[in-house]
Amino acid sequence: MDNVRPMNRDAADHDGFTRLPPHNHDAELYVLGSCIHQPRHIPALRNLITGADFYRPAHELIWNVLGELFDAGQPTEPVALARALEKRKDLKRAGGTAYISALANYSWPAPDYYADFIRETADLRAADEFGRRISLYAYEPDAEPAQVVTFIDDYLTRQKERAAGRSGDPADALLAELLDASSLDNMPALDPLVGDFLHLDTLSRIIGPSGHMKSFVVIDIAAHVGTGKPWHGHHVRQGTVVYLVAEGARGIRKRVRAWEKHHGMKM
Repeated sequence: MDNVRPMNRDAADHDGFTRLPPHNHDAELYVLGSCIHQPRHIPALRNLITGADFYRPAHELIWNVLGELFDAGQPTEPVALARALEKRKDLKRAGGTAYISALANYSWPAPDYYADFIRETADLRAADEFGRRISLYAYEPDAEPAQVVTFIDDYLTRQKERAAGRSGDPADALLAELLDASSLDNMPALDPLVGDFLHLDTLSRIIGPSGHMKSFVVIDIAAHVGTGKPWHGHHVRQGTVVYLVAEGARGIRKRVRAWEKHHGMKM
């Protein structure tokens, strides 16, 4: 046909007719294969990637099941993984027993190297989709520049939140807070507020029967923190105190004045 221009495969790929989204198939194989043999890597890898970062749906499925096996303290080797997938009726979707066995041939002592590739290509796919969506917005019959700008702002906000682990998705928020055992050493030590009794950034409760002076004890602690005075021989870190009187508000004045009279200073 005179009006048909022949096009080879490379040209078609270049023009976008058969172009695949950004992905790294080998990196996905090495991450999954490494976790099959060395599940101890899973907690650290969870800080780098999620199931949705895998390009192949089968790989996302396998990653999620590997995580479930690890969390349950069960083996992750090929037979156990295939059995877990079969129990979920997902073995065929994951590629079958032969594919699971083939994955076991891919292993690397530092799979986080490949996890970085997975995350990078996932970000590139998100950017690719972002560009496509902008084009669609721009060509809508009732398109307005302000709508496109708003869409861009929302996208950038979501990307920042995703990077910070604050996407609003409860699962993302939880994953962002997870620590493995080695990460515990990087946590700051407790910062004393009142001796060894109270510390900064902690929640404490004083519990006892009615009439056993709980409110007096709390007011006393609050006053010592506010003034910086040692509390019954215990060092106090001075700071601003907010005291919420949930009941008996009319009696708080007498208690404060009594404390001030006893210590000879303003609370």
